[in-house]
Order: sequence, then structure tokens, then C-alpha cells
Amino acid sequence: MEHSEQVLNVRNQIQALSKSKDIMHYQKRYLLSFSKFIDNPFTNNKAFTDLYFCNSRLKPLQRRQRITLVKVVTTLMSKMEAEHYQIGHCEEEDMKTTPHYWFINQYEKLWKESITKSKWFRCIKQLKLAEFLEVEAVFVYNPELTPEEAGSIQSVAAYKSFTRKFIEAFKLEEVKDVIESKLRCIQDRIKKKLSNIWFAYIPFSDSYITTKVNKVIKHKQSQLGSQPSLENMLFH
Repeated sequence: MEHSEQVLNVRNQIQALSKSKDIMHYQKRYLLSFSKFIDNPFTNNKAFTDLYFCNSRLKPLQRRQRITLVKVVTTLMSKMEAEHYQIGHCEEEDMKTTPHYWFINQYEKLWKESITKSKWFRCIKQLKLAEFLEVEAVFVYNPELTPEEAGSIQSVAAYKSFTRKFIEAFKLEEVKDVIESKLRCIQDRIKKKLSNIWFAYIPFSDSYITTKVNKVIKHKQSQLGSQPSLENMLFH
């Protein structure tokens, strides 16, 4: 199937972002696969059907909306870590969540065009409705309680991550070049001594302090299935 000119422009920009290292090779592979959704909403064995009909079965997403979604996903994926599909900034102490306004600016940098806040958040809502993206408030850490029971902090950027459902739609998890690219990314993160463990808040006096919490990663992993750890593969 031949791609339209608009799709070719999107695909060419994804290729250019890979060459400039704004996205990694495995991310490029995901995004090129997802770009087929623009011309064919039923591509990838109808894996994106829930997204296509996320607003209504009678009024599916229009083509221009699908183009914007591919660009938004590209922007989010530019800050996705390789092992758990979490979105944010890996730092020495922990992984910091990243606010939406940062990604709105990142969108303009990557695509050389602006996006309104309303359009951005509409795309985020559509991805959430399709169960392709999780956005959860940063929680207060209490080892005796679940995140829901312990409460959350609304004044900081939420945890964001792509779901296993979305990643599996590409059918690329066992492809050699994708695995090798992800392993290189993990090796690079370890070499730089950066963490991919989310932070959480611990109550302290009348305020809070932050801490790395492995429980958060385990909480996320429980929704990803029994995927083997890529980081563990580095040492076997």
C-alpha cells in the first residue's frame, strides 16, 4: 500500500528524528509502525481499533486527528525509557515525572509547528480512552498502604507510561534490531548512572520528602504482563 504525501512527510520526519538522536532506533520502529494508522485505521491486525473509535463508534477519528496523534505519541516517546515504557527524565537519584507543558514545547521543537493546549490534552484523553497511555498522580508513599489508599500529590507532574497493550500492537518486541536497540539504551543509562525508578513522596513533619520507590515499578510491571527484564538480559 502506498502512503499519502502527508504520511510520507510524517515518516520522513520520524526518520530525521532518529538520525538526530531525538528518538532511538527502537522508538523509530514503533513510530513508523504507528504511522500506518493514519492511512489505515485497521492496520496491525486492527490493533488500533480502540483508538480509532475512542470517541464514538459512530464518529471515529478523522484523518487529521490521526496525524496529530502520531505526532503527539512521537513527542511522548522521545522521553520514554526502554525497559518499562515510562515517560519522563532519568536522573541520578530517580526518574522525574515531566509536565505536559514541557511536552507541548517539545512537540514544537520536534515538529516545527505549535499545538494548542486543548488539542494536546484531547490527544492525551484519546490515548487514555484506548488504554494506550496511563497517567497517574504521584502518590504518597506508605509501605503499608496501596498508592490509592495512601493518597496522591496533585501539585507535581503525574506518572506517565505507555501500556503493554499499546507496545504489543507493534509486534516488534522479539525483533532482533529492536531488542538490541533497547539493550543499548539500558546500557547507556546504566553507564551514566541514571535511574529509571519513579520517585514518590514520604510524609515528613508538615511537609514531604521524596524517595525512590521500587514498589512503584512493581505496581507498573503488574500491568505489563510477565515480560522478562531487559536490564537482567545484560548480565546473562
